[in-house]
Amino acid sequence: MVKAVACHNTGFNFGLNKNEAILYLACLSLGPSSVQTIAKGANIHRTTVYPIIDGLMKKGIMKTEVHGLKKLFTVENPEKLESIIELKKEQLKQILPELTAIHSLKSGESFIKYYVFFCKLSLWA
Repeated sequence: MVKAVACHNTGFNFGLNKNEAILYLACLSLGPSSVQTIAKGANIHRTTVYPIIDGLMKKGIMKTEVHGLKKLFTVENPEKLESIIELKKEQLKQILPELTAIHSLKSGESFIKYYVFFCKLSLWA
């Protein structure tokens, strides 16, 4: 697990939060495992592991395997991380012209400042 901690400390996260990165690295070294085994390997409470696994499954880098009556969890091939990053890069390239247009519109447009004053009038009889 020393290598996993060293890898995490060198900036390994690629859009993963700290616990997700630790869990991913633990699962990578453990292979298909139960939640209890993953929790021990990652040194994270078992009840905390479930939402982390759900988050990793939604990101597409973790999956389940059923062996008999046991449900085991495993991570996808590390090369899948590269494809996820490439997909996000392509999505950014698609919307970048629109974002640039919005930015240039905001910085080049003129604006009107207006001030609101409140006056208190008193009438003395």
